[in-house]
Amino acid sequence: MKNTLIFDLDGTLLNTLPTIAYYVNSALAKSNIGEIPLQDFCYYVGNGAKTLIRRSLAHFHIDDEATFERVYADYMEAYDKAPLYLTEVYSGIHELLESLKKRGIRCAVVTNKPHFAACEVVRHYFGSAFHYVQGIHEGVALKPNPDGVFKVLETLSVKKEDAFFVGDTNVDMQTGTNAGLETIGVTWGFRPREELEQNHATYIVDHPSEILDLLV
Repeated sequence: MKNTLIFDLDGTLLNTLPTIAYYVNSALAKSNIGEIPLQDFCYYVGNGAKTLIRRSLAHFHIDDEATFERVYADYMEAYDKAPLYLTEVYSGIHELLESLKKRGIRCAVVTNKPHFAACEVVRHYFGSAFHYVQGIHEGVALKPNPDGVFKVLETLSVKKEDAFFVGDTNVDMQTGTNAGLETIGVTWGFRPREELEQNHATYIVDHPSEILDLLV
């Protein structure tokens, strides 16, 4: 039986899409650029903040470096000041984490969100439910590079065959696969079931409670 679950954060544990959209659109407005609809961000997120901003600018066919640097700086400054704004926990996640705790299952987070913000939001919404949080900082590669997963396994002394990687996007499925873990794709996040299937999710679930059925 698996004894460890490694979760993605945005789109898996937390609905941060309104948060991200708000801060990106605020940064774009500061540079007199237009607004992007909320749902478009489903495909702009997942590969880190720099890629998010480049994709957002590409929405308006903007690709000059000066504009990128300005919008990126404005986005990061605003987001880092209040990363909890508009963010909500997905239904069923708190109950899942409580059940996992009772079973003695260890939980960790590996995310492409900046490490400071990742730690802050996890602590705020989940307290001490997670044994380890790995966000992005200097020297840590973005997912789907598996280094963050390897760091969790090493820190918690877990064998890869004893852990699942849980996420909502192609990047997450690739991350788990690259690390040699079985993967669980979740359909309540930012991407459709078809993307999870195309990226060879070991299992796909439609509600957090279904994850418990995979641990027997």
